Amino acid sequence: MDMADLQTGFTTYPLNALFATSSNVRSGDKRTPEDIMKMALSIAAHGGLLQNLVVVPEFKDGKRTGRAAVTAGETRRLALCLLRDGGVPDFDGIDDAFPVACREVASEEATAASATENIQRTQMHPADQFKAFSDLFDQCGSVEQIAAMFGSTPLVVRQRLKLAAASPRLFELYRKDDGTMTLEQLMALSISDDHAAQERVWDATKGRDWERSPNRLRQLLTEREVPASAPLARFVGIKAYEAAGGEVRRDLFSDEGEGFLIDEALLAQLAGQKLDKTAQAVRGEAWAWVEVKAEVVQTHELSNYTRAQQGMRTLTDAEREALAKLEADHDQASSELNALYDQEEDEAGDGLGQKIRELGDKGDRLGAEISKLRASFASWTPEVLVHAGTIVALDRNGKPVIHRGLVRPEDRKAAVKAVATAAKAEEARTGENDSQVEPKGSGLSEALMRRLTAQRTVALQRVVADNTQAAMAVLAHNLVQRVLQDTYGCRIMSPLDLQAKTCDTQMSAATEGSVETSRAWTELKALREQWGDRIPGDQAKVLPWLLTLPMSELCDLLALCTALTLNAVTTVSKHPCDPLAAAVGLDMADWWEPTGDEYLSRVPKVMIGKALAEAGLASDAAAVEKMKKGEAVAMAEAQLTGKRWLPAPLRLAVGS
Repeated sequence: MDMADLQTGFTTYPLNALFATSSNVRSGDKRTPEDIMKMALSIAAHGGLLQNLVVVPEFKDGKRTGRAAVTAGETRRLALCLLRDGGVPDFDGIDDAFPVACREVASEEATAASATENIQRTQMHPADQFKAFSDLFDQCGSVEQIAAMFGSTPLVVRQRLKLAAASPRLFELYRKDDGTMTLEQLMALSISDDHAAQERVWDATKGRDWERSPNRLRQLLTEREVPASAPLARFVGIKAYEAAGGEVRRDLFSDEGEGFLIDEALLAQLAGQKLDKTAQAVRGEAWAWVEVKAEVVQTHELSNYTRAQQGMRTLTDAEREALAKLEADHDQASSELNALYDQEEDEAGDGLGQKIRELGDKGDRLGAEISKLRASFASWTPEVLVHAGTIVALDRNGKPVIHRGLVRPEDRKAAVKAVATAAKAEEARTGENDSQVEPKGSGLSEALMRRLTAQRTVALQRVVADNTQAAMAVLAHNLVQRVLQDTYGCRIMSPLDLQAKTCDTQMSAATEGSVETSRAWTELKALREQWGDRIPGDQAKVLPWLLTLPMSELCDLLALCTALTLNAVTTVSKHPCDPLAAAVGLDMADWWEPTGDEYLSRVPKVMIGKALAEAGLASDAAAVEKMKKGEAVAMAEAQLTGKRWLPAPLRLAVGS
């Protein structure tokens, strides 16, 4: 095709006469619908194309067909088609005949022209983009119009305008693009509109790169302001703060809604007023004092106070009678149950098992009722209220939190004396002691409960000896109660005997010496002997030797010593050791089996059958009823071997 056949300069083609071609070097690009929509919005905002298309006219038999292939500008063509087809709401005026400005090139030059247009495009430095947006805003004054021109969002436009308005000196540092200032640093500095403050913070951090992180720069510029994410701001709420005349410094470069509240005094005032409404209800509880703090009260601040404990309020005659009746019924059921265990089963008849089950269920039910009733009697007693107070503050999520029962250091002695005096007076009046243990109702005799829980104790000791973190936690738990908390004479709820004595004697006595043949006991003995070989025999040398131990070895030794003070031998269904056993994953099936001597010979046949049934041996369970006790024990011992069945007291640690 001769150049004379081409139009000189620019010409136009109807929109429907233009079509795509493979000579476009970007024909393989994946243009997304979003790309095309952004271009369409820009064309609409500018009232037409700002740049012509490059086309190759179509010839047939040496004559023009009136159509042309688009070798550069295919995205623009598709955007015009989208506008024509109504793809942009509230826009019309383009149809198939719409004239599109084009520049014609010969077919042999098509690829070169397409490549030249795309390759010669130079990416604007972001700083130049920011200034261009600023100049456009000066001309039209509309963020929305600029966003429409570039197929962008108003937020993006505001961000660019914010950056363009930064300190000219700092803006030029960023424009140099030599690594002195990054875009993220300029964004952080733009949190403030004060050029002098921006420059002061930048200059003050010279030579300290760690001080020039975006977060640190932002922090330095807003150090006297409250982040919108802070508990105080979340509690008051941005809308309420602004409605009261408070100013918010918005951070356009953080998550939506974030910013900084400038008037800290106003914020504190609003928080105090709002929090005082919560405090009004607390003041009606008759505390010695109520303090409102519009802030998060830290744990170390609360440690300056002693925490009082709830007691049992004075009971009415009806309540006292109800509790006494439940406890008497429970004691009677326990006594009858223990008496049945002492009977010779083969002489007692087939009804013994049924009676044991009924009494066991009755004891459990009565125990639960007693616990529920006692819990309903708990309250802040007058002797506590007259010396203790309450702090109304905020939690870390900006929610009101009430710290009740706090005793100031100067009131501690008087509070302790008052509580002790009241407790003695109540005990003298009623002849009762409210610190009695939880009612029993396990369905097992006290002797067997002690035997089983002794086995559990030595197994727990062995597991904790290998778990330094758990040992440190349980040791801290005991010390916290004794040193950091004031229990007002209440029993310390801890698995440890802090007098640092081992519990060997109690466990051996509870099991008649059989615990000494267990694997846990044997392994603990080996651990003790290993350390015994290392610990100096001279008492005067023990501490100097301990001070030389590496921390890891010292922790291991402390874990073993802590473990050996554990004592979970009990006759009740719950014990302070239960959470620890659950935390270390104690599974007694790893340490104990229901042998004849340890369990089966010590329970009636009905419970042997129950054990077999729970282990999935239903047919063997049914056969037990027809056997003599000795035969049933021997059969059950053989069948339960390896089945990992446990009686209820030994299952307590699993999932507690």
